[in-house]
Amino acid sequence: MAHLTKNCIDHTQSDFGELKVLDDVVRHRAGDDPPAPILGYPRTHDRVDDYEQFIGRQVDNFIDAAVRYHMRAGLATNKKEVIAIHAPSDIDFVVTLFALSRLGYTVMCPSLRLAPLAIKNLLEQTNRGAIAHGTIQHISETLQAVLADNPLKSMPVPDRAVYSSPRSEQDAPFRRRFDPEHETDEMALIHK
Repeated sequence: MAHLTKNCIDHTQSDFGELKVLDDVVRHRAGDDPPAPILGYPRTHDRVDDYEQFIGRQVDNFIDAAVRYHMRAGLATNKKEVIAIHAPSDIDFVVTLFALSRLGYTVMCPSLRLAPLAIKNLLEQTNRGAIAHGTIQHISETLQAVLADNPLKSMPVPDRAVYSSPRSEQDAPFRRRFDPEHETDEMALIHK
């Protein structure tokens, strides 16, 4: 909470500028000195009392690696499209949401309890561009029904092995050119 004092906020704005989009916050916190945790998540699905904490630099690197993964899968930057994430709410989901946002997409998060027809309707109403999905059986079955008569690009949500390896020397931090004044209104559409 020390980062939320008026002095800290004034200092942040004078050094970094006004934080306009969610990605600004992550990038700013990646430079914390000393490093401080900005995200905590259960280590395993069956133990909700054992949290792993991540500092800003780790989260920023995770997001960059997930951005590279999605770009290799064919996603472009600044498309101004909606992409759905249909996956369990875990660390992979969080990293994917931030990565798609960093690429310039509005992220739609339909509830895992929705029937395939309801998901199809949400996708149609939002003029979706693609769907990132989890790989558990329930999600695979739902996705198969959604895509049966509604072909759209789909890709698995990257898992920890994909985004947690150290950044190589050739991989510069991802930077997207955009006007932050025009991207402060929409980030995600969440249906839970």
